[in-house]
Amino acid sequence: MSTGAGEPTPRPPFVPARGWRRKYGFALRGVQRCLIQELSFRIHFPVAMVVVAAGFAARLDAARWCVLVLSIALVWSAELFNSSLEQLAKAVDTAENERIRDALDMAAGAVLLVALGAALVGVMVLGPPLWRLVMG
Repeated sequence: MSTGAGEPTPRPPFVPARGWRRKYGFALRGVQRCLIQELSFRIHFPVAMVVVAAGFAARLDAARWCVLVLSIALVWSAELFNSSLEQLAKAVDTAENERIRDALDMAAGAVLLVALGAALVGVMVLGPPLWRLVMG
């Protein structure tokens, strides 16, 4: 940008987001972008809804609900972190970069570990009550 006199127009100072409403808006936009753009997040979301439905069917107590909700939140959070790293990596360098590739592989590995742990938690928490429900 220029003032027309050959000098660049000064940029306005960066003003960080003020107010919780605005900050939550940015956060929800990030979740929305991930839901729209990332296939793996679109897979994790309905799986979580099935787990929640199974929890209602199994009539879980509060402690078991806490474990399930925390597991779901961890998987979604890991996926959001991984997706944000992927977006950042694409913005930094579009060429093949071994260090960026390794970092992205590590982030994907973190998602895998969290998802496997959450699946194990799901089996441990939902398995016994659903087994009793099915077997009578």
